[in-house]
Amino acid sequence: MHNDSNVPYSFGANFTHFGRFFYGKCPEWVLYGFLASFSLGSCFNFLECFVLLRCKRDGILSIILQINLVDCLLSLVALQDLLSTYQETWTASNGLCMFYNGTSTLANTLLIYLLICLNFHVITFWNLHNKQTNKNPLTGFGDGSSSECLVTRSDISRTVTIDYRKRKSDISVLLPVIFAWVLSVSISMPVYVLSTKVNVEGAISVCVLMKNFHGLALNVSVLVFSAVLPSLLLLTSLFILLHKLRKTIRRNDIIGMAELKVKKQLLIFSVVLTSFYVVTSYQRHIFTVVLTVREILFKQNYYYNNYLNVYQILWHYSGTGLRGLIFYLFVPDLRKVLREKLFCLRRDS
Repeated sequence: MHNDSNVPYSFGANFTHFGRFFYGKCPEWVLYGFLASFSLGSCFNFLECFVLLRCKRDGILSIILQINLVDCLLSLVALQDLLSTYQETWTASNGLCMFYNGTSTLANTLLIYLLICLNFHVITFWNLHNKQTNKNPLTGFGDGSSSECLVTRSDISRTVTIDYRKRKSDISVLLPVIFAWVLSVSISMPVYVLSTKVNVEGAISVCVLMKNFHGLALNVSVLVFSAVLPSLLLLTSLFILLHKLRKTIRRNDIIGMAELKVKKQLLIFSVVLTSFYVVTSYQRHIFTVVLTVREILFKQNYYYNNYLNVYQILWHYSGTGLRGLIFYLFVPDLRKVLREKLFCLRRDS
């Protein structure tokens, strides 16, 4: 534990814990900068959720809404994570331990699976556009189906009617999102039930799964299905997105240029969002995997390590506050919805 006698009184009563955690470890401007950006970002996430819940959503906006809801969940556990790390002990109750561990596992697992859904949704969208622009949109796909052909002919009057409403323009994300939620809840449910507060090394307490062999096995299983396997799948989707983006940049088709621009924007958005997640959160996954392997192979218990873990947690939760800004900057439909629903502004097309 740390000596608290040198903590400046200027932190005030409400910042007693944060003051003693950061003092001598981390500059004060880092603390205040993180708290300010995290608070503003969390408020912006809540605002986007409120607006998206009140509007009609396509596949992209539906997944963005889910990710914003997950970031709101992460906001609930972020401060407790920081407190327990800086104190180097768990001071809260056992019930809060169960809520914290379970919600943290649920939110982080759901976040990475929703990003995977978003990436493959954009990839499918790109493939659909590529298939449609390779054929004449007036003659359809050549099988005579009225549901796929945009042109209908009348032999009597010899008129041509073009119905653009029959052209596919969106892909449902209902089943992938439901699967992501069911899978994430299934992975996190044992963590909710079996997390407990354990006293170790005198006055130090930790919030962990069952502190025995079965608890360690369960912890490894949760780690594999919540971080390791989806991380590999997310990286695979990122490489596919980069390949699609490279092909899109090289294309100079005159037909379908407007749709091609939209798909290019979506590819850039997905690449930026996924890369941001990799930069901010993969370091924590790697850190957790290394410590878990060390505990298994060398029987070394890890609880709260050193000040590097402090910056690692700050860096991880910075993504929670900044993802909403990425959505706003890279998704024109979201900006349009915010203008119309929040400020009652409409821009004529």
